Amino acid sequence: MVAKEIREREDDSDDHDLASPPHAGELLRPTGHTQKPLQTELGANMNRLSFTIIVLSVVGCDNAAPDGSLQPPAEPHAAPTAGPAVNNERQMATTFDSLYSDFVIASFDKQLRMADVHGDDSWGFDKTQGVITFGESVAYKIQILGTEDHVAETWMWGWANKASEIPEELLTVAHNLRSYGEEHSISQLTNAKASLADVDGHTVSLIASGFVDGRAYYRCPYENGALFVLITDPTLKLPVDDAAIRATRVIPECISALEILNHRRATEAYLRQTGFDVADNDGNVTGSSGGAAVVTVRFDKMNRLIEIKTHLEPENGT
Repeated sequence: MVAKEIREREDDSDDHDLASPPHAGELLRPTGHTQKPLQTELGANMNRLSFTIIVLSVVGCDNAAPDGSLQPPAEPHAAPTAGPAVNNERQMATTFDSLYSDFVIASFDKQLRMADVHGDDSWGFDKTQGVITFGESVAYKIQILGTEDHVAETWMWGWANKASEIPEELLTVAHNLRSYGEEHSISQLTNAKASLADVDGHTVSLIASGFVDGRAYYRCPYENGALFVLITDPTLKLPVDDAAIRATRVIPECISALEILNHRRATEAYLRQTGFDVADNDGNVTGSSGGAAVVTVRFDKMNRLIEIKTHLEPENGT
């Protein structure tokens, strides 16, 4: 069993057994859907981009879908209990990659803001109470998504990890994702185990964070593996000062760091999820908020981002 109060340690290793205490935690180091290494762990300084006009040259996107074989699902599961509200954006997605595209930028943004709030804090995990702690007194309710085994190089969903005796109330989100996968024949959400080349903890967590509008996720490394938890506690506040200016930073930063097959779809989803009214304007995507702040995004014929800018419209529209 995981020790009741676990404090920050160093290094990281492997296996699905939660018997070993976690080491130093991470907010985001994506694998699987990654284009290039992303150094955005706890306490890392984030690269600050210009907030006026950002022009990107994006080349070499791999459009191949993962096709690795997955292990068969475990025994039939109980119907999921009530949990965090499901994001309506997911109703548009019927594949693993489309779910990822719909939620990746907003979830990435949450991880950046989480780093601003708790990036320098030590952490602990209490499975009995179902909380993760930061510093000496801050505790947030969590959901367990699953584990990575770094020896076998596999992902295992929390609902399949019987040996760790995870309380059912901490598996509501994982069960809801499994049910959605059964409804839409998404094997990555229904198979108990998968190769890390096909399904990994960061990709699952980015999807889960958007699927139920979670606050953020956290990677908890332990000997021979890593546990991924989703923070669902509404007491975790991740403020944004200016959504339009932030969009000009977060969208290109996410696209340059992670593999996203359809930049347009991911950008439109992010703008909607962050409160913008989204429209097509002569092939460009525009996002307006309260009739004032406008974000304009331009893509090439392959839906790859080439330019993003923001400006303020006069209140009288002139």
